[in-house]
Amino acid sequence: MTDQDHLRVTEIFHSIQGESTWAGLPCTFVRLTGCPLRCRWCDTEYSFHGGEKLSLSEILQEVEDLRCELVEITGGEPLIQKNAFRLVKELLDLGYRVLVETSGAVDVGPLDSRAHKIMDLKCPGSGEVDENLWSNLGHLTARDEVKFVLSGRVDFERVYRSMIDDELARPARGAVTGYCRRTGSVMRAYVEVLNLGDTYLEVGNDAAVWLVAYENNSIGHSMTWVRSTAFQFLPFDLAPGESTTMVIDSPPMSGVDWNRMACLVMLEDRPNGLGAYDMLQAAEALPAGLAAAPSTLEMDRRGPKAEVFLAGPHVMSWSATSDVPWIEATPSSGEVPMAVTLTYHPELRAPLETEGTVTFSATGDDMSFETTVVVAVPGSGHRRGARRQAPSRSP
Repeated sequence: MTDQDHLRVTEIFHSIQGESTWAGLPCTFVRLTGCPLRCRWCDTEYSFHGGEKLSLSEILQEVEDLRCELVEITGGEPLIQKNAFRLVKELLDLGYRVLVETSGAVDVGPLDSRAHKIMDLKCPGSGEVDENLWSNLGHLTARDEVKFVLSGRVDFERVYRSMIDDELARPARGAVTGYCRRTGSVMRAYVEVLNLGDTYLEVGNDAAVWLVAYENNSIGHSMTWVRSTAFQFLPFDLAPGESTTMVIDSPPMSGVDWNRMACLVMLEDRPNGLGAYDMLQAAEALPAGLAAAPSTLEMDRRGPKAEVFLAGPHVMSWSATSDVPWIEATPSSGEVPMAVTLTYHPELRAPLETEGTVTFSATGDDMSFETTVVVAVPGSGHRRGARRQAPSRSP
């Protein structure tokens, strides 16, 4: 192996991107060894020395094995190794989205223009502000980002106040919710997307939903282990106020602890069709099931109607049955999710009956669930909550 085709690598791993506008997306990280800076709060000092000497082809194979479209080259300071520029180009040529996180202390001019630069410029509190190579700012484009780590008021006032105020003022443009379950060797998510903005969420701007299937199990310093990821474009351009539903399957998995598996669903797009992606919202996918809210009600002649909301995967159909004639569900069947009206008919209730139960049963996509709503009404001087007591009989 020659110096012309190798890099010294601290680690290659798959996780969730935690920084920049790409935060929340599944990402493969290639952490290269070495850094000329010594920031006071550095959290990756273990990457300063050591590492493993790997060829470019070995690195590319490890990245391919992790099966993730988004790749970040990081460190340390990755660009002090000249072959980092070659690695970025080869990843881009293979179709990966490539982020390069750099301190800004090394010339980024030779980087392939298709890469997304994330420049971690140093503030005074880092102790390394004098190492900033200010000419790098001339290489930034609309697809790149600048990051500042702040230690106190001086750093805040100098670089951050106006930027954070602008970002917090930006209204949310979309919302996503979901349910998930195991089916065979994959995790399946049932997703609903709602456009909260005043412009379309356009497929042409890469509006899509990510599914991240992860295991609640420790690996290294993390308590979660990303096992598989998948994404799916929205089925059509989504108008303001419009919603749509999707079913997304992860790639098949093996060797996982299925009892510890869970899913995230994430909505993203690129507002202008160029540059970095905008993470609109991310949400934990709930375990697939059927829920009714509220699950208990009190009704009387003055308030004979109440609304119950049924929630669960959108692929399910439901029907309602009541164990007493004086509680009626309208409608008596439908699709999940849906609001259902329960009506109390006091003229049909026997005097000693003070409680009834409505059972909602839902099926779909090889799933079957039940949930109940208990309705209590005032009796004729009897204890509330007593369930239909039959009159005592003489022996």
